[in-house]
Amino acid sequence: MEKVEISQFQGLLVGQIIASAVGALLLAVSDFGGYYYMNYYAGIRVWGYIYLGSGILASVLIACLEAIERKTNKQDI
Repeated sequence: MEKVEISQFQGLLVGQIIASAVGALLLAVSDFGGYYYMNYYAGIRVWGYIYLGSGILASVLIACLEAIERKTNKQDI
């Protein structure tokens, strides 16, 4: 395996951080997933989505931020 110089490593790391941030932003803006079913003749329409405003995703994000904060506070003590 080839050794990587520090400057190359830092450049790769910055690129990965930027790509991760862009990916996280796109996920937050768009729907994470869902389903839709419609039977016109039976009069049935069912749907469900997980997106930023649904409450489910917001709860998961809050729980993750809370866990990170707890971990940070333990390191400060």
